[in-house]
Amino acid sequence: MLSEQLTIVIPTKNEQGYIGRLLHDLIQQYDITGTKVIVADCSTDATPDIVENFSDRYSDSLDITLVNGGPVSTARNNGAKLAKTDFLLFIDADVRLPNPFHLTEALIEGKKSMVHGKKALVTSPLASYAQDWKCSLAYNIYNWVHRILVRKYPFAIGAFLLVDRNSFEQYGRFDELTDNSEDFLFSQNYTVKQFTITEKKIQLDDRRFKKIGYFGTIKHLIVNFYKFIIGDIQHFRRRSSYWGG
Repeated sequence: MLSEQLTIVIPTKNEQGYIGRLLHDLIQQYDITGTKVIVADCSTDATPDIVENFSDRYSDSLDITLVNGGPVSTARNNGAKLAKTDFLLFIDADVRLPNPFHLTEALIEGKKSMVHGKKALVTSPLASYAQDWKCSLAYNIYNWVHRILVRKYPFAIGAFLLVDRNSFEQYGRFDELTDNSEDFLFSQNYTVKQFTITEKKIQLDDRRFKKIGYFGTIKHLIVNFYKFIIGDIQHFRRRSSYWGG
């Protein structure tokens, strides 16, 4: 059962327009009954009320716990501290899971990767549910570039990042001093053989592009990748306005 192998951690901050749909998608996942879901929250809106209401109504499907959140890396780490399963899944509140076997596939891929040094990192390609062709195109381009880059640089996006708990703790969890790209930096602890991209796609909307635009997002990603290549890790510890930071 998933409940015996997987703990799900959702970092939230003012996600009242999204969190209910994600939780609904989770209970539609195959073999999900009893799975631990930890919502690490620092909201000022109705997000915690929605989570608690959902927990009360669907307690027979998911074991939902609210904990203190904070900045995204801190929130993820706080949630992970409560996990006792072999695998952790970090997933963002605005993600949609249209396929009921998505988590099962990700877990299977994670187990396969464990044969390579007993470590596993799994992520998913992206699709859009926004009514915006530019968003769909951007995610398709991202998926194409992602498939090329990960031949040398594993990169599990924070929106959907499954990892074995032992290596997650071994590598010190997410760096809470980094302001952005903490998912990319954490992913570099794994080899290409320990990393997998699922066939099934998660769905996102276009809110990630609304603050700095499509070209601004591309510039941000290119600059971050360049800074990583030249070893300027301090670049990631500077304040950023990326995606509402």
